[in-house]
Amino acid sequence: MSELAKAIERLMQREPGWRNFSARPAQPAKLAPIPAARGVAMSATSVPASGGAGFDEADASQREYWPARQLITTDGLFVFEVEPIRSVLLVGGNRATFAEPPEAGGEGEDDGEDTP
Repeated sequence: MSELAKAIERLMQREPGWRNFSARPAQPAKLAPIPAARGVAMSATSVPASGGAGFDEADASQREYWPARQLITTDGLFVFEVEPIRSVLLVGGNRATFAEPPEAGGEGEDDGEDTP
């Protein structure tokens, strides 16, 4: 008898409520097969816009970027140089501007020290 079987036997002797417990695996549910059908999808143009104007970029070459920064993995093996997007030109002629992201290891990241 395995150690697990012995432990279960001791549990059932000590706790009478466990006698009704069944350790047998559950049988899979018997489900009827789903009949074949033709799929239906809605195109993006048929879905109504919900509130606000669209956020469509006019020309990706017109993007403005924050200065490049390096992100280093915690083990120091990989260094990624990224240029965070500063703004994009939208189809309507307006510019969507994004805030400058915090420096790596700066505000918003946990450095392990508790400050009051």
